[in-house]
Amino acid sequence: MNFMVTIVTFMVFFIEAMLHYNIGINRGKSLSNFNLKFPEFLDLIKIIIILAFFSTINGIMISYIGETGH
Repeated sequence: MNFMVTIVTFMVFFIEAMLHYNIGINRGKSLSNFNLKFPEFLDLIKIIIILAFFSTINGIMISYIGETGH
């Protein structure tokens, strides 16, 4: 498995997930009232678990594709 791909994927998708979360909780607010915050602890743990799972799958797939030369 390509650990660097897994880590970079996790970091990029974590930032994306936090942006999506904040867009959702600020729905209907104007930009002047837009507040950035982290989810509550248990929700953050769920997000991290899901991101870790799919980042690992991505790392495995990239390694496999690299080995097969496709």
